[in-house]
Amino acid sequence: MQPPTDTGAMTPPRFDHSLFAESHHARRGVLMLDYDGTLAPFQLDRMSARPYPNVTAALEELARATQTHVAIVTGRPLTELRELLDPPGGLDLWGAHGWERINPQGVHTVWPQPEYCTVALGQARSRIGPFVPAGALETKQGAIVVHTRALGNDEHDRIHAAVREHWTPIAGIGDGLEWREFNRGFEFRVTLRTKGTVVRTLREESAEKSHLAYLGDDITDEDAFAQLPPPDWSILVAPEPRETRARWWMTTPGELLLFLQNWTSRFT
Repeated sequence: MQPPTDTGAMTPPRFDHSLFAESHHARRGVLMLDYDGTLAPFQLDRMSARPYPNVTAALEELARATQTHVAIVTGRPLTELRELLDPPGGLDLWGAHGWERINPQGVHTVWPQPEYCTVALGQARSRIGPFVPAGALETKQGAIVVHTRALGNDEHDRIHAAVREHWTPIAGIGDGLEWREFNRGFEFRVTLRTKGTVVRTLREESAEKSHLAYLGDDITDEDAFAQLPPPDWSILVAPEPRETRARWWMTTPGELLLFLQNWTSRFT
């Protein structure tokens, strides 16, 4: 079911790029970036969500920065991410909210989910299927997604009512099951792995005295923000600030590109 209001959330101040001068303690950087809404704009056709201009070039520069580890962390399957982004070599790619990874050496890992989660996902798909237009329902590792960005408001509201009715009971089958509304869509997912899992993993794998940062825009990125206490950076990327567990916010693509340039200079 949808989570309760996060009492730890607040409306953050704008990111101050002079903070790069205060990261002198760090020898290496670990930079984690969401894709949709952060590196690429939302599109009615989700397979048209190409990166903002100059983002690919900025990522290529980051990939050459010898003192930084760059990870793209997305809810999409990695087949979609690679089709849309064509990422440069050396990046760490995480898909399906942490259920899938292609590391910088090219090793592809997909984590299995418990049987009861597979059953729950199957039920979630079969029960919502009759209410969803063709092409709007997506199945991926750890989640069933209904995309309503291309639908009218009445259709969105009708599907929302069906989701509440049919997905809420399934979310009670076992631990780690929930459904959430996101930017024009709904997702039933297994939360035994999340974007927060990615942050914890990369922290464990990182060298001593590494500085971590995560940039993202939506509710699933809150799991990652929660794993980054000071002095590490959690940054909401959005047109306007909102309540979030991130410490700062910035806009895209202008401020984002400036951030990527400053990060590359700091950790090269």
